Amino acid sequence: MSSFIDLTIDINQTVVIATASSPSLNVGWADVSASGSLEGYAVFSLSPTAGPVSEGTVPLDSRLSSSLVLPYDNTNGSRTGIAIANQSSTPAKLTTVVSDQSGTQIATSQIVLPALGHTSFFVTDQFSQAANRIGVIKFQNPSGNVTGVGVLFNSTGSFTSLPIIQ
Repeated sequence: MSSFIDLTIDINQTVVIATASSPSLNVGWADVSASGSLEGYAVFSLSPTAGPVSEGTVPLDSRLSSSLVLPYDNTNGSRTGIAIANQSSTPAKLTTVVSDQSGTQIATSQIVLPALGHTSFFVTDQFSQAANRIGVIKFQNPSGNVTGVGVLFNSTGSFTSLPIIQ
């Protein structure tokens, strides 16, 4: 299911767009486009009936890059999730390099994203070599049209966002 909102924001004004989701919502993405400059944040939150409430805040980022570097931590029961999106009208072929905290390369792969497509995954589901490790994943795309976000889930199920290094 997709939704579309078309609105005008006056200079120096704020708009809050909130979505409610059912527990079955697993993946998705939002594309915010504007005819002028725009700054803001996306706040992801989870309020389960049992367990901790979690929030992760991610700044809206208009920079498209040929290289994204995301930290990961899959130790002590934590799991890192990553979402990447292709903002181009042509497919994107990303070279992916996974390194551990000492900088040693432990895995590589190719990820192809369709035009205006996205993917999301837990790091260990794609790269079992990253289990019980801390490190970084680098996504390289020569056309410079990708963006992404990382989310770190701890052993209790609470989460926070991870920074993107460009």
